[in-house]
Amino acid sequence: MLDILENLRKRARNRPARIIFPEGEDERVISAAGELAAEKIAEPVLVRKEKIGGIECVFPENDAKTRKFAEIFY
Repeated sequence: MLDILENLRKRARNRPARIIFPEGEDERVISAAGELAAEKIAEPVLVRKEKIGGIECVFPENDAKTRKFAEIFY
């Protein structure tokens, strides 16, 4: 089982995906995003109200794309 997980981690490190976490205020999500970034498995992006060091954050209240996406989803 550990070999399978390590193989998946290696593959992810070779081609890290950018993952958006809309639950960016949840401590569990912040912790998981930090681990993904530290291990270079993925490039996490948190949707939240304040910056966190070492992790990219998106602020929907101030982002120019928010209105565009709202119109598309509406």
